[in-house]
Amino acid sequence: MATVAAVAVVGVFVFIGAMIALVAIGIRREERSFTLKGNAPGAFTGVVRKVNGVGLRDLDARLAGAGRQLVRQ
Repeated sequence: MATVAAVAVVGVFVFIGAMIALVAIGIRREERSFTLKGNAPGAFTGVVRKVNGVGLRDLDARLAGAGRQLVRQ
């Protein structure tokens, strides 16, 4: 019984580690190609954006426009 629990714990840690590695690789690709302003350039980076929650902030267009007034031009 203890070996089954140990295998389950190791499996969970491997899964979490793989997810962290995939997100790190996707973030690095985004930063190198400067593609955060537009649509995701590929399926992999699109999935990484969904995992990170980019684009899911439910911003209202009126509130987003108000922030531009704070920046000097």
